[in-house]
Amino acid sequence: MKTKLNFHYSISFKETNSFEFDKKNDIVNEACYFHRVMPKLPKIIYNLSYNPNSRQEVIVTNDMSNNACLISLQFIVNKKTLIVLANFRSQDKNLGKPHDITMLRYFATYVMKGLKLNRFKILVNVGAYHERTDKNPSGY
Repeated sequence: MKTKLNFHYSISFKETNSFEFDKKNDIVNEACYFHRVMPKLPKIIYNLSYNPNSRQEVIVTNDMSNNACLISLQFIVNKKTLIVLANFRSQDKNLGKPHDITMLRYFATYVMKGLKLNRFKILVNVGAYHERTDKNPSGY
């Protein structure tokens, strides 16, 4: 396993209209993000529709009671494009790509459509980024 600290990357535009929030294995459990993020997205859409210049539309998903990998999401509208800033404390690239890409595209598509925009861009910041080449995702 190779670890990169303070790692940044972007996710290309691809509409994603469905996502299964479930437990993938003993390590990856995205079910928690359904309850931490989805109920807050309508308010993000409402606030940005009335104030597209707002920089205050943030969802914090990690608190003292959990160790979620996704810490926060910030939503900004810039030049008719939704910008999503995703901050992770830790993330795995297991056999080619991080498992969170589809989930982040789903959140971005949901907000983009709610705001009647046509594009989004996702920028990701990761505190500790792990690249795995083995087929066994255990071993943290």
